[in-house]
Amino acid sequence: MERLIILDIYLLLHNQTIYLIILSGIFLFKIPTIISLISNGLSFGFYYAGIRSHGISSITILLHAIPGLSAVFIGALIVFKGLMYYRNNKVQFVKAIFFSEFLLLMAAALENYITPNYFK
Repeated sequence: MERLIILDIYLLLHNQTIYLIILSGIFLFKIPTIISLISNGLSFGFYYAGIRSHGISSITILLHAIPGLSAVFIGALIVFKGLMYYRNNKVQFVKAIFFSEFLLLMAAALENYITPNYFK
């Protein structure tokens, strides 16, 4: 059980790192956000094609990919709307951050506890 909690924390920190890279696009002319979205899209496509070609159900990747990618897209939305938009709408900004954090936590938990059961 302790090993699963450590893995869960590791996955959450990994997801948080990618999320922070995406959010850094606010200050870096959206460049890290665009690069991250392209690389995530390519990675997802390669993994999905590989899983499907080996006859594994696509549910294995979609279980944790849907909340994880939703959080990534919310982060990209924050970046593309810009800081000036959120200075006027602080409540919406805080809601977006907290909701995407919840989605990242859910994605890490699903990836750690549910997804491995489909590979048994």
